[in-house]
Amino acid sequence: MNCAMKIYLPETKNNTYADFPMNNPRWYKGNEKIPHGPLKGKPCFIKTGNTLPDNIGVKDGYVWGPGEYSWGYYSLVTKSAHSILYARILSNKVTISGEGDGCFGCFKARDPRTVMPKPTNGLTKDDMDDLRVLFHARSGATKGHDGVAMSDQHEEATNTAQAYYKYDNFAGQGFAAGDVKMIKDGIRNNVIIR
Repeated sequence: MNCAMKIYLPETKNNTYADFPMNNPRWYKGNEKIPHGPLKGKPCFIKTGNTLPDNIGVKDGYVWGPGEYSWGYYSLVTKSAHSILYARILSNKVTISGEGDGCFGCFKARDPRTVMPKPTNGLTKDDMDDLRVLFHARSGATKGHDGVAMSDQHEEATNTAQAYYKYDNFAGQGFAAGDVKMIKDGIRNNVIIR
């Protein structure tokens, strides 16, 4: 996975800040300094405008884009950097089914299982899917640690599934639509438990 990451995401090429498994004790904020590694002591965020600066290119260990502190370069020890990379992976999609127009359900839309990040530089669709799953987990994680990221993702999926299950049960019992929505939102936000 690290090889695929370094090929597809050039910001990760010459450092280990984003390597799998990532084991940071927490996400660092943009107003902090990088705590370890070759960029130790450098800022976690370098502010720029909302257009890519001229002639700078890739900054090793940093990702350019919008984040918690506005537009700029975010260190790979920040959550914003991983959210930016996840958005980049999602924006580079291609249909891999080989057919120009799929049929999915009644709307003749593409089957979402055939829309994957576009493989480049010899990477396979499985490599790209692995990166998509990894950066999805990291972009929603409470800590910069891959074990925590996977656990957080599992917990979120469980809470969502329970919310929809309870929503369906309440709707079947004759609650008004507004009441059902309020209950569903409460369950999703862990306000109502069972």
